[in-house]
Amino acid sequence: MRDAAKQIARADSSQVPLLVEKLEQRWWHVFQRIALHLLRVFPDAAPTLVAERLLDQKLLDAVWCQNEYRHLLKERFNLLSLEERERWLGLIEEGPPATEEAPGAGEQLSPEDVEQEALGWRRERLAPVLDSLPAAWRSLHEEWVKDLATSTDFSPVFNKLGKLRSYRSKEH
Repeated sequence: MRDAAKQIARADSSQVPLLVEKLEQRWWHVFQRIALHLLRVFPDAAPTLVAERLLDQKLLDAVWCQNEYRHLLKERFNLLSLEERERWLGLIEEGPPATEEAPGAGEQLSPEDVEQEALGWRRERLAPVLDSLPAAWRSLHEEWVKDLATSTDFSPVFNKLGKLRSYRSKEH
C-alpha cells in the first residue's frame, strides 16, 4: 500500500493531499502512518498538511505513529515557519497530557514522578530536532539530560553497529 501511494505521488505530486486525505479516512493506524510517510517523502506537495500534522497534539502524543512522526519532524522541522516552530515548542513546553497514574500500573504518581515523566516526554520529543532548536531550547535540553546515564540521541551507537555489521560481513 505504501509503495503504491508513493508511485502515485511520484507520477503526480499534486495527488499527495488527496492521498493523505483518503488514507487518514481509514480506521486502522497503519493508513495514517502511511499518510505521515508520504508527507515526509513529498513535503513540497503539501506543506500545509506537513505543518498541520506536526502541530497536531494527538500525533505528537500518539505512541502508534512515533516513528513516522519523528522522521517527519526531523526532516521537515526547518521548513516550518518561525511562528509554526514556536507553536510546536509551545506544545513541548505545555508537556504531555496530564496523568497522575503510573503508565500501565494504575497507582498514583508523586508530584516528583509526574515532573520526571514530563521531562522525559519533553526530552524524547526534542531529540529529533536538537540541531534545529533555538539556543535557549538547546540549553534546556542539555539541562534535562545532564543527569541521565545516556542521552536520547542513539545515532552514534547505531552508526557504530552499522560499521560493525559491514565489517563482519566482509570477514565472511
